[in-house]
Amino acid sequence: WTFNLCSLPTPQCYCSLAVWNDRIYCIGGLILESREKMRPTKEVWIFNDKTQIWEGGPPLPVPRMSCATLVYG
Repeated sequence: WTFNLCSLPTPQCYCSLAVWNDRIYCIGGLILESREKMRPTKEVWIFNDKTQIWEGGPPLPVPRMSCATLVYG
C-alpha cells in the first residue's frame, strides 16, 4: 500500500508514532536546535487523514525521544 503524507511542521527524528481514529500521532523525538546540535522535544503533532493537515497537540510534560507509544482500547 502507499499513501501521501505531507511533511511535519518541524523536521524531527526518533519520534514515536501511533494511529488512532483516522489520525497519526507523532510524539516527541529529536529536533535540530542549531546546525550541529539536536535536542529532545515535548512536541506532539497530529495528522488528520481527512484534511491532510498536521495540527499541534498538547505538549508532553517533559521532552522525550525514542519513546514507546501504545493505543489501548
